[in-house]
Amino acid sequence: MSLESIPCTGFPAVTIKKFDMMKKPYQCKVISGDTIVIRDKPKNKSPNEKTIVLMNITAPRPPKIGKIKLEGEDTDEPYGWEAREFLRKKLIGQKVDFFSKPFPNNTNSSDREIGKIFFPTKDDDIIEEIVANGLAKVKKEKASGKQGQDPDIKKLLELEEKARQENKGLWSKDKEKHVRNVKYIKEFSRFVTEHGKKPISAIIEQVRDGQLLMMLDLILLPDFYYIHFAISGIKFLPECDEYKKEAKFFIECRLLQQDDVKVVIEKSLNNYVTGSVLHPKGDIAVLLLQEGFVGCDDRTMMTVTMGASKLRNAETYAKNERLRCWRNRQVEPKAAKEEFQAIVMEIFVGEALTVKVVRTGELKKIFLSSIRAPKEQKKEGTEEIIPKEKTRLSKTMFDVPWLFETREFLRKKLIGKRVNVIVDYIQPAKDDFPEKICCSVFVGGTNIAEALVQNGLATVVRYRQDEENRSSCYDALLIAEQKAIDSQTGLHSKVEAPKHRVTDCSGNRATGLFPMLQKANKKDAVVEFVMSGSRMKLFIPKDSLMLTFLLSGKYFKFNCIYCPRPGINNKVPGRSVQPAEPFGEEALNFTKERIFQRQVEIRIEQHDKVGSMIGSLFIGNTNLALALVEEGLASVHIPSADRSLIQAEKVAKEKKIGIWQNGQEDKRESNDDDIERVVNYKDIIVTNEQKVALNELEEKLRADLAANPPVGFTKDRTPFKGKLYAAKYAEDNLWYRAKVEKIMGKSNCKAVVNFIDYGNRETVPFENLAPLPDTCSAQKPFAHEYGLACMMAPPEHYLQDVVVELLHELEKRNLRINIEYTDHNFPYVSVTDAETNEDCIKTCISKGMFYVQKRREKKLQSLIKEYEEAQNEAQKTRLFIWEYGDARADDAKEFGLGK
Repeated sequence: MSLESIPCTGFPAVTIKKFDMMKKPYQCKVISGDTIVIRDKPKNKSPNEKTIVLMNITAPRPPKIGKIKLEGEDTDEPYGWEAREFLRKKLIGQKVDFFSKPFPNNTNSSDREIGKIFFPTKDDDIIEEIVANGLAKVKKEKASGKQGQDPDIKKLLELEEKARQENKGLWSKDKEKHVRNVKYIKEFSRFVTEHGKKPISAIIEQVRDGQLLMMLDLILLPDFYYIHFAISGIKFLPECDEYKKEAKFFIECRLLQQDDVKVVIEKSLNNYVTGSVLHPKGDIAVLLLQEGFVGCDDRTMMTVTMGASKLRNAETYAKNERLRCWRNRQVEPKAAKEEFQAIVMEIFVGEALTVKVVRTGELKKIFLSSIRAPKEQKKEGTEEIIPKEKTRLSKTMFDVPWLFETREFLRKKLIGKRVNVIVDYIQPAKDDFPEKICCSVFVGGTNIAEALVQNGLATVVRYRQDEENRSSCYDALLIAEQKAIDSQTGLHSKVEAPKHRVTDCSGNRATGLFPMLQKANKKDAVVEFVMSGSRMKLFIPKDSLMLTFLLSGKYFKFNCIYCPRPGINNKVPGRSVQPAEPFGEEALNFTKERIFQRQVEIRIEQHDKVGSMIGSLFIGNTNLALALVEEGLASVHIPSADRSLIQAEKVAKEKKIGIWQNGQEDKRESNDDDIERVVNYKDIIVTNEQKVALNELEEKLRADLAANPPVGFTKDRTPFKGKLYAAKYAEDNLWYRAKVEKIMGKSNCKAVVNFIDYGNRETVPFENLAPLPDTCSAQKPFAHEYGLACMMAPPEHYLQDVVVELLHELEKRNLRINIEYTDHNFPYVSVTDAETNEDCIKTCISKGMFYVQKRREKKLQSLIKEYEEAQNEAQKTRLFIWEYGDARADDAKEFGLGK
């Protein structure tokens, strides 16, 4: 009779033929030395299964699985394991014939039958072989009465007697030594630590279709550990439910109680372990995926011993062929992945980069595929969530655990480096989020996303099973994340994340920190933001300082160069918009391309009145100020310039590059040594009396606000810095026009304002600010601010008295001013009485009210000489600030100044 075989790939068919029934394949499982289970291929999800007990014999029993799980271990009856193994090795993988019939007079065992098994091509009788080897006994009731006269029973009794005489098996004197102790594993994590990551011989005892994973029950050899085992890298999808029974049968036909099966235990999960099943003729996980029974499991994919690529390829094959659970899948053709070389220009706080394509020079913003950088956690009890992306460095970056370390890792690895970019997918624009180009970035053969994840500085995004848009190295990312978790690195560490307390060295703090920074001579810094060609924001890691930095030129030369300003195009309503000066954008891009987010060396020489540090900046051996002048993107302040800067500017002028293309002159050219002092007086008057036009403006402002009472600002609705508003003056509680110069913080709900028609400043609460009516915003400010030329402010404890004396000296007089020079677009003037032609500043100096500032411009030397003569007279007579002698704070070396 011919036998049908079960179609399978790489594994032998296990077929048992029942000769008195319709021809069909069967699958066999050995329970003990005298009991087997046969099962035909399931049809309509209802497999036929029956238990067959071998006729006329009884064999020792192995332990019941339920008892093992309950008590943790149990033992066989003597030779129970050997009897079962003898039968298993004889039957599994072989083609045999059998017949069976129901138990006589036993209506409660409809699923159990008695039968006989034999090989169709041999005369061997399995039952006789078991008895002959002393692994089973003839049933007593069969040996007595008429049944004992049956030829088959007689032969069995003869074989049993012979085994007894030869002390075989159950008849041996040391049979108690042939007792197997089966242990059920309860502490899975410890077991994985001791036995994981190495092949272990195993026998698959049972295949169980779990809710999500494909579960197996194993006996590990030679120690007889009984464990629950899930196959790594695969899982049942919702679409797979109707194929679970078929998938179970598929595995049973290939692996159930087969020899040469090894398993690698990879991970513990709850009350079972996951791992890979190794067999010389194939990988069962690959076969299941290839046939469309299951899908890939991202949770356990990273632990697969043989690698994830085979599993992904098998799943892709089933998808393309629309097999089983993929039968309804809509296949969309994929475009070829774009690949290009680029230079990394900027690292955003997050997983985004700006790169410059080598071939075209185009700037692109890209995102690292399938990873997520550390984010600010939502505060307990609030709805506040930090935005997903910060494009500039802010205090938030230092507050979010591991975010600064993530940015620094990417900056050191990538900034300015040539990288290979592979576009994995493009995430379309959605809601308020723009389109995102998601890529894998490689530098020196290293996937930077994988390195980031492995260092615990990012996590891997988990996708739905049907999501095709993911990194081309997604499995490598999962493996890297598992390594970071196992080593407790970065985000996965149990220790507290490093904290960064950064001091903002600007405004009033600059004065106190300047001596320390100047004394250090040189500092290593990171360029965090570039505002113009010569102005930038720096972070000094060693001192945890943030500061605004201005280029001076070379060593100890104050304010030597001038860069054209870029345009300001604020998107915030009400903010000012400034057009760019010629070559302002080119200077900005030149500086940004060379130093942005790079480590530089600075030497601090001075600071200005708004708290910006001034000095030299070097990237490698290149002086940035000199490089700007050489490219024609900066002009030189001749009186204080270094010779190399003057020569570089001369060469740029001769080449007619940059700002010298059309022969135009630098804005600071008026300060050249060859130009004489220009006198162009303007008549002014210093007064507290209000003009008629100002009175009319203020009356209109107050009338508009009275007719339409304003709603004050709050911490949730704050005013904008630099915008004009109406503000109440504290002394008279009336509305005036004011410009917001500083927000004191949302929690303080106060702002520093400048009353633009009077020139005084005051801190006002938010509720005393209101939007300025349109009818009152067009008029120019009535107050104009000037600095006194060649003067230095007196010591702080004299300042209030000096202001009173100065106001008394200048008020209600017809005066003339002349702009002597400008510094950062702020004019400095000399003041003369229009009637007597008296220099009012010189008079104030002679009264001991100011220090004279030493400047190097030749055109100012005669004026400075007159001022110094007046200053010497005040010193001799001990007037005002000289009452205790010539002891200036900036000359005191113990304060770190005057060196």
